[in-house]
Amino acid sequence: MGRPESADRVVFELEDDDSATPTAGPGGEPGTDAEPGVWDGDGPVRLSVPARPWWRRRRWWFLAVFVLGLVVAVVVDEVGEYRERTERLMGAPGGVLSLEGPPRERWRVPDVAGPWPSAELVVATVRGDVVGLDPRSGEVVADFGPAATTLCGPEVGRPEYPVCVPPDGDPPRVPGPDGTFLTAERIGPEPGDSPVSSSCEGGVCQWFGAITDARDVRVEATDAATGAVRWRRTIEFRTVGRAERCADGAELDLESVTLATTAHTVLVEGCGIDAWVAANGRVLERARSIRGDVEVLARPDGGYRAWARAGAIGTGLTLMFGPDGEGERDASGVVLDPVATDGSPGAVTLVQRGAQLLHVGEDGRILWNVDQTAELFLARTQREGVLLDREGVAIGIDLASGETVWRTQVGMPADGAWNGYEDEVAFTDGRRVTILVEGEGGARRAVTLDLRSGDGRWSWDVPDGWVVRAVNGRLVAEANGDLVGLG
Repeated sequence: MGRPESADRVVFELEDDDSATPTAGPGGEPGTDAEPGVWDGDGPVRLSVPARPWWRRRRWWFLAVFVLGLVVAVVVDEVGEYRERTERLMGAPGGVLSLEGPPRERWRVPDVAGPWPSAELVVATVRGDVVGLDPRSGEVVADFGPAATTLCGPEVGRPEYPVCVPPDGDPPRVPGPDGTFLTAERIGPEPGDSPVSSSCEGGVCQWFGAITDARDVRVEATDAATGAVRWRRTIEFRTVGRAERCADGAELDLESVTLATTAHTVLVEGCGIDAWVAANGRVLERARSIRGDVEVLARPDGGYRAWARAGAIGTGLTLMFGPDGEGERDASGVVLDPVATDGSPGAVTLVQRGAQLLHVGEDGRILWNVDQTAELFLARTQREGVLLDREGVAIGIDLASGETVWRTQVGMPADGAWNGYEDEVAFTDGRRVTILVEGEGGARRAVTLDLRSGDGRWSWDVPDGWVVRAVNGRLVAEANGDLVGLG
C-alpha cells in the first residue's frame, strides 16, 4: 500500500557565515585576521576571497549527501512496503493485486476441463493432460501427467502444492492436505452379526434395527514428495442406530470408506465412521457434538470452525479450533469469517448472535458488540470490514469499534455464497472491494466500492456462465469450457 503524503516537512535554513570585520594591526596595518588581497607595501599581493574554514565550504556536500540518503531510504522503504503488500495479497483468499478498473480479458485457453485453483496455479485438464497454468499468462508451467492415469487435488481450498496420484491402488490413494496423499482401510477382526432385519418390496428395501459391530478405520497420510509417513490415525467404529445408513439396497455395506479432502481438512465416512481430521492428523472429536449436517471449514485467518450447515443463521453453536486442531472456545451464534482479505495480520472473529454482532478476542472476551445483523462478512483489511445484510446492503465498519462508517445498496449474491462460501463473491485489493451480486434473470454483476467511503468505483456485467476466482493475486474465470485471465 502506498504511503500517504505527510504534511510535515523538515526545513533547512542556509545562511552565509559572514565573519566579523578583521581588526587592524599596529599602525593601521592588517593583523593576522586582516582581509587578504590588500598590499601593505612589503608583502605580496593576495587574492581577495573570503576566508572560510574548509568544513564550511564543504557543508553543501554534506547536506547533499544527507538529502540523498533520505531519498534512498524513502525509496527503499516504499519498494519494501510494495513488495510486502503484493506478497500478502497474492497469498490471501480473494486477494487481488489491483481492482482499479473493470477487468479485461488478458488471455484465453480454450477447451479446458475441470479447472481448480491451487495457491499459485490453475490446475486443469488440457488436451488430455493435467497441467498447471500460470494465472498471469495462461501458459502451461507444470505437467502432472495424462488425465486418464492422474488424479490431482485437493480441489477445495487453496493447496500450496497440488498432489497428483494414480487413481487406482489398493487401498486407493487420495490427494490430501499439506502435500500429502491419504489412504484409508478397515482394520481389525471381522464384525459380528448385528440385530437388524429388512423388508424388500418392488426392489425397495427397508432396514430395521442398529448396526452394533463393524471394523475400525485406519487413515494414513504420506508425504507425496518423499514417501515418508506423516501421520496415522485410527477412527473407531461407533454404533449406528439406524441400519439404513449402512445399507446399499438389499445389502449391508460395512466395509466401504470414503475420504473427502480439502486443502486443510479430511472427512472420513463409512458405516459407523464419521470424523473430521485436521491437516496435521488431529481428529476434531468435538465436531461430533454438533447436531445436524456438520461441516468443518478452515478459517482464513487460521484454525477451523465447525458448525451445522443446515442450521438457521444467527442460531445454534459454532465450535472453533486452533491451527493445530486443538479446541479453543465455543461461540453461541454463527461465526462470520471474511470471504476476502488483503492478507494483513490480525485475525478477526465476528459472531452473529440474534440481532447482535460481536467481536470476540482470541481469549474469548467480547471486545465490542453492536446492533447489527449481517449475513456475510465480505472483506477484511487491518482496519476496515465490509458486511452484507439480508437486504443486500453493504456495510462498512471500523473493526476497532464496530462503528458503521458507510452503507451502500449493492444487491444479493448467489445462493452458493452463504455461510460455506462455496462461491467466491468478494475480492479486495486493500483499497477497494468487489462484490458479485445477482441481477435480473440470474445475470451477475460485479460492483466495486471504496473501502473507506463506500462510494461506487465501477461495475461490470459478468458474462453468462462465468465463474470468477482469485488465483495468486489475479482474477481468472471459468468461461463455458475456456479459461480466461482477467486484468
